[in-house]
Amino acid sequence: MHDKLKKEHKAGIGKKQPYTNLIYIVSTIVFLLIWILDSFIFKFLKEITGFIPLPLKIIIFIIVMIIAIILGDLIKQKLFRFYQFVSH
Repeated sequence: MHDKLKKEHKAGIGKKQPYTNLIYIVSTIVFLLIWILDSFIFKFLKEITGFIPLPLKIIIFIIVMIIAIILGDLIKQKLFRFYQFVSH
């Protein structure tokens, strides 16, 4: 099975960064903490969203989604260009 996948070795590719899991956990905790504080205590975002009309929210959503799809595709191309499938 490994002979079907030929990999060009590049420095840093395929190597897990040392603190990845810690960063994921801390990011999740910080997000949840900010979300809980804003939702139940400060209610800051609730007041801000009242100022932005729905059509503008939809336009912003579409723009952000297009940027996310483009960036995701670019990342996929950069990551997987190092792998070449060899057929026998």
